[in-house]
Amino acid sequence: MAVKSKGQKRSDKVNEVYSKAFTQLYESFVDELTRSEKGDTIQPWLASPLNMQPINAKTGNFYKGINAVMLEQVVRKHTAETGVCDNRFVAFGQAKELGLKMRKGSKSVPVLFYQTERSYEDVDQSTGEVKQVKQKLAAPRRIYHNVFHMSCFENAPPLPDLQDMQSPFERSELVDKFLNQTGADIIHHDGDRCYYKISQDKIYMVEPNRFQRIEDYYGVALHEKIHSAGHESRLNIESLTGGDDPVLYAKDEIRAEIGATMLLRKLHISLPLKLDSDYIYKYLNDIPREEQAEAFINGVYQASKSSDYLIEQSGMKPEIDAYEQQLSNAITSDLTTALEAEREKDVKLSSENNSISIG
Repeated sequence: MAVKSKGQKRSDKVNEVYSKAFTQLYESFVDELTRSEKGDTIQPWLASPLNMQPINAKTGNFYKGINAVMLEQVVRKHTAETGVCDNRFVAFGQAKELGLKMRKGSKSVPVLFYQTERSYEDVDQSTGEVKQVKQKLAAPRRIYHNVFHMSCFENAPPLPDLQDMQSPFERSELVDKFLNQTGADIIHHDGDRCYYKISQDKIYMVEPNRFQRIEDYYGVALHEKIHSAGHESRLNIESLTGGDDPVLYAKDEIRAEIGATMLLRKLHISLPLKLDSDYIYKYLNDIPREEQAEAFINGVYQASKSSDYLIEQSGMKPEIDAYEQQLSNAITSDLTTALEAEREKDVKLSSENNSISIG
């Protein structure tokens, strides 16, 4: 039996982490359906309070793609157990720098990345100057690191009140503007169906006033916009462009439903809408059982890719970035200030205790 190299062992470990993370994500979705059928009260899958995406509390960067979805399951679980929504995460080293004190038995969550370049130090032979050099890898390499939810730290201050920082997309005219500037054109008609017609690259919607709530109209419209992002002139996603295969159709319905919910989060729209898990499960059952988990994970990935594409196409990303920067600044500065105040208090208390001892 051949002995594996350190590099191969590391690669096997990373692949194992990825596989386990994807399996747990799929199982969390199936578990919700099972508990829902039993009548349990649960927090909707992919729907956190304030539609707030998970954030690294040290860097202020919001997690994206499938990492955001996986970390949101931690946020949902914590919210369900405590009634408190907290979307902050930090790595172990970052927690140490901040002065956070970890609770015994705390568990981390992997964050997955594809590394496209490596960094190394190079010494200039003529000057002796050390420079940091980046080199592009021949192929992307899977890597991961672990992060901890803020509830893992006993001295973590509460999340600051962000209610006054209203998203620019809370105004319906901006949502309409987004719909008008992305994907296929919307055609309102007198029929009773809403659908995307790939042969015409058109979205057919019934008039907004025929919906019970305007929020329902927006939810359906975003679903159809995600479909249109897969057109061959845009992302050319196989589940949409691959023909009339019912399995491909089912996969594209999964992509569209998850993608619409992702758009709500990425646009920071607090509409009272949630992912329709029963709708997704209906289409999962049209896919062979042995392919369902992979189809679901790929649906999450393609949904994230589609929602990102539409946001870029809308021309409204600067507004979203500016709003996220405000949220980021508020969250990181509040954490730093609170922990610094705690350290100063501890130093003062220690000094007073020493004075009493000496006296």
